[in-house]
Amino acid sequence: MKQVFLFFILFSSWTLAFAKNTECVCSTSDDLTIKQVVDADLVFRGTVIDQHTEKFPGLGYQYVAKFEVAEFIRGEYEERFVEVIIGYGHYCDPKFFRNTEYLVLTKYNYESKKYETSVCIGSRIWDESSTWNKASSREKRMIGEFQNGKFEHSWRNQFHQIIAKGKVIAGKPEGKWEFFNGHQKTEFGWFENGKKQGDWITFSKRTWVCDWMGLPLNCNLENFNPPHPEGWISQKTPFKDGAIHGTVLVYHESGCILSESIFEKGIQLGDTNFF
Repeated sequence: MKQVFLFFILFSSWTLAFAKNTECVCSTSDDLTIKQVVDADLVFRGTVIDQHTEKFPGLGYQYVAKFEVAEFIRGEYEERFVEVIIGYGHYCDPKFFRNTEYLVLTKYNYESKKYETSVCIGSRIWDESSTWNKASSREKRMIGEFQNGKFEHSWRNQFHQIIAKGKVIAGKPEGKWEFFNGHQKTEFGWFENGKKQGDWITFSKRTWVCDWMGLPLNCNLENFNPPHPEGWISQKTPFKDGAIHGTVLVYHESGCILSESIFEKGIQLGDTNFF
């Protein structure tokens, strides 16, 4: 477990150090999740009409796909065509083919001034043979619920467990949002007009906290006082108008700060400091 914990710290630090370049993470879930939709800056259905290679500061050469948009699902964009950085041959980069329609999830890269794919693999939608037309009925229903929601809604997985709670107004997340894995809250924060604002809190896994305290991995944490009023915090990330802005703090289960990184308008300033 300690080796796993060390790997997590290194991975988290690496993610923070390179957050200005990419937030695309390879994952292995069975389907699209509402969290992937909410975390994306721009979500749309579109057809690939061109692909080419460009060189970007801090990214090097990248493949860029040009999409003709059929429908915007999340985010604001006034043009009919969108160019998206899709990677440069990494094994988990999504594979897009010309004249094929996809559901595209992107994050805005403040350094390159372009959108880039925010999900590499992790759902059937990103399989090279899967298009929007082949997306599951559950995935399409989830998209419809997100677009048409007017009140606080609870999204559930195939096992009927709550995976997210939040309000959507005119296709934009608004107010407090919470995310869950099983019975454990994993993250929460606030949206204003569809953009993340203020501190977003990520929580440590219960099994790691129990292990750190020398207890069984399924221990009941309700019997213990966490080191922070919010709970067993793993990371605190400040946002302003949807971009990371301020000091990102990574915590140990004991409550001690492990590292800090300073961001301004989505771009990291300097190196990550470790303690």
